[in-house]
Amino acid sequence: ADYKRKYMSDFMPWRRPAYQTFQYGYFYAQMMTIFAIILVFSSTVPIITLMGALYLFLKHGVDSFNLLTMHRKELESKSEMFDYILLTGHLILILYQLCLLFFFSSNDMNMASFVVILTIIISIVVWKKTNQQVFDEEQIPSLV
Repeated sequence: ADYKRKYMSDFMPWRRPAYQTFQYGYFYAQMMTIFAIILVFSSTVPIITLMGALYLFLKHGVDSFNLLTMHRKELESKSEMFDYILLTGHLILILYQLCLLFFFSSNDMNMASFVVILTIIISIVVWKKTNQQVFDEEQIPSLV
C-alpha cells in the first residue's frame, strides 16, 4: 500500500476531480462534531464513550487505509492541519469542563467544582504548551 501511494500515486501530474478527492474539511468537521457529541453525552451515558471510541478508531483505520491506497497526494500541509485538529479538540474539552463547572457550582457541589477548576487550569496549561506556535507573539504580524 505504501509503495502504491508513494511511487504510483504521487507522480501523477494531474489532479483528480473534486468528487474523487478526499474531502479533508468535511471529514475533519464531521470527526470534531462526533467527538464533541461523545464528550457531552459521556457523563450521562457511559456506553457512549466506549462506542464513540470504537467508532473513532474504526473511522481512523478506514480513512488511513483510503489515504494510503486510494487517494493521491493533493496538497502538502506540513502537519498544519493536525495542529488545528489538536487546537480544536482542546477547545472542545475546555468548553465541556466549563459546562461541568457551571453544573457543579449551580448544584452546590463545592469539592467537585474545585476539582474541575484544577482540571481546567491543567487543560489550559497543556493547551498553551502544545500550541505554542499559535500563541507565539513573534509570529503574529504587528499592526504598527
